[in-house]
Amino acid sequence: MKSRHMSSFLILALALALPALAEETKGELWYDFKFHGAKVGFLQALDEPTTYEGKPAIHSRRLSVITVRRGPDLVRMESDTDAWADLKGRPLHFTHVRNEGGSKRRLEGTVEGETLVVKTDVGGSLSESRIPLGDDVYLSSNLDYFTKRDLKEGKKISGKAVVEEDGALQAFTSEVVRAEGKGPTAVFVVKSQIAGIESEDRVQAGGKTLRTSVLRMGAEFTLTTREQAMAILNPTDIFTATHLRTKVRLPKAERLDELTVRLIGRSGHAPRPIIDQRQRVVSQTKAEVELRVVADQPPKKAPKLPIKDPKLARFLGATQYEALQDERISSTSKEIVAGAKDAWEAARAINTFVFRHITKKSLAQAFSTAIEALEAKEGDCTEHAVLFSALAKAAGIPTRLVTGVVYVGGEDGIFGYHEWVEVWMGDRWIAMDPTFGEDLASVTHIKFNQGTSDPDGLRDAGMIAAELFGDLELVVKSYSEDGKKTTL
Repeated sequence: MKSRHMSSFLILALALALPALAEETKGELWYDFKFHGAKVGFLQALDEPTTYEGKPAIHSRRLSVITVRRGPDLVRMESDTDAWADLKGRPLHFTHVRNEGGSKRRLEGTVEGETLVVKTDVGGSLSESRIPLGDDVYLSSNLDYFTKRDLKEGKKISGKAVVEEDGALQAFTSEVVRAEGKGPTAVFVVKSQIAGIESEDRVQAGGKTLRTSVLRMGAEFTLTTREQAMAILNPTDIFTATHLRTKVRLPKAERLDELTVRLIGRSGHAPRPIIDQRQRVVSQTKAEVELRVVADQPPKKAPKLPIKDPKLARFLGATQYEALQDERISSTSKEIVAGAKDAWEAARAINTFVFRHITKKSLAQAFSTAIEALEAKEGDCTEHAVLFSALAKAAGIPTRLVTGVVYVGGEDGIFGYHEWVEVWMGDRWIAMDPTFGEDLASVTHIKFNQGTSDPDGLRDAGMIAAELFGDLELVVKSYSEDGKKTTL
């Protein structure tokens, strides 16, 4: 069933690509959302003068709907944000509600003095963060209202914005790179960047955005009518579209000692796999990377539990998707690792548990929390990985989530997008795959990103997946099976 575990991060990337798309006067605007030329959803934008607690304010609403197919499953993601700011752009309040394939996430930001208090509810896991406010801090949903007015060539604006999607404070920049035409009919080309996402906008003189392109992610938003925006007739099959067909059928993964592949960027820019003890660059050009992946080995001497290292605190901490303080996670982890002699034995026990526990291999969810995966016993690679991560951290094992591609077989020798985990064993990170039940992830796992399930980690993983989608070509050059090399 390996071929069923991929593409969650592409759905996440689609959500992250959604821009603000402002308008110059009161009234709704509607945008078609296309991903690599295929329509996947729409965005509704509204900016209006109003009052908040009796004082003049600007209210911005952003409603987006993304619908994609993942094999037999149809996944619908709805995101609804309301943001209020005073007439200078200072945050007053926001609410953000997201429905990921039936699972609701809610964030609310409330101003207390000079602080924005953000309360987050992800699958019933509650958390709170506090963000200091200043003159250059905005809310991302009404950011365009305040930055894309009175445009002129060369105008630059920078500052910080709270991204309602995840409650994180991010630096932003906006620059008018050129003007096309003059007067009220002029169109300005504006390049913006926030949270690592770069976009190019075509904006009318009054502030109305006509089109936004997120080039690295292949996303485009085009102004249209309400009727056209809401018309989604044939949802894109993200599952099938992510397949990389090599035409090479490999032996069983557990028998492979080494794999060499050529990674080609169709855009002319070489893909950027992570280099570590498993993955080594053989050669590289502007558009290609030849990569050798070697089989990992278990630790010669694993550390005792819990592993304590201040430098690894990030990989032991709770996130919105990993509620380590929840009794269901802590007690399950304790039960699984009871009797384990060291961290490696404990990690293997957790790997076996997760592989067997998630019995319904489903693509219907976008990205579940560890508790949701534990309770529902359902999910794909992302659910396996995040549940493993939470249980391992609760046991005192530093863990990080890894995304990339993996061999899934079939007549066409398919590689597909995938997520697995790495655990720290005292002197190095070791790759494990709870989706496939592999204590040592096979050499067919090619890593492009590593991190955690915090907002920055999820954003990075989604962006990497979106950048690779449609651009990556993979060619198998050679492999070694039980010590015998085959060159193609």
